[in-house]
Amino acid sequence: GGYIFGKIFGGPKLIKISPNKTWSGAFGSLFLSQFAYLIYYLDPNFKLNAYIFIFQLFLSIVGQIGDILMSYVKRTNNIKDTSNFIPGHGGFLDRVDGLIWVFIFGYFLIT
Repeated sequence: GGYIFGKIFGGPKLIKISPNKTWSGAFGSLFLSQFAYLIYYLDPNFKLNAYIFIFQLFLSIVGQIGDILMSYVKRTNNIKDTSNFIPGHGGFLDRVDGLIWVFIFGYFLIT
């Protein structure tokens, strides 16, 4: 969601470490993750759970922070992309670096 919102709306840059990230992309990431959860509300048997809603919001923020931290590590080591796996988008690690942090934090919060 962040990539799509950032490309469509552009706007001010989020942080110097990762110059392609915008505030609109950060908002889009948060918005679409919550919107995906709320779609389930269309099912009459589905009950909204505030804890899951907040948990999902927290993990979305963790994912963005994890992505920025990995960008920082790459920039301090003069690494542009981790590979040519996806031309123009960096390597596989560049696509999942935020998810790694989400899995780690999510695991420890659930267990």
